[in-house]
Amino acid sequence: MTTSIETQSIFLQINGSRKNLNIEPRFSILDALRDHLPLTGTKEDCDQSAGGVCQTGSMTQVGSNSPQLAELGRLLDAGTVRVAIDSTFPFADARWAHERAARWHIQGKIVLMVT
Repeated sequence: MTTSIETQSIFLQINGSRKNLNIEPRFSILDALRDHLPLTGTKEDCDQSAGGVCQTGSMTQVGSNSPQLAELGRLLDAGTVRVAIDSTFPFADARWAHERAARWHIQGKIVLMVT
């Protein structure tokens, strides 16, 4: 019996070229860059001595695009696009935010509040 896996259609703009991908929602940007595009310089390092906290490093640079940012702002203002927030932590509790992220069952962004 074959099980169907739900995928999500996304696009990434990389070096001026649009890349269309169909990936599972559980995939991270790291997975998309490394496993679905030929950008193997992207690395992940998990330090078990630090409780399994992972860091992602990449030689990929992201540049802003004013028209795209303006359109995103309009979509956010109109409520067409919403940002899902899983949890919020004061900056002093950044360690707990990292621990929350390490659980892999987050349902949105983790926000660090800087005052």
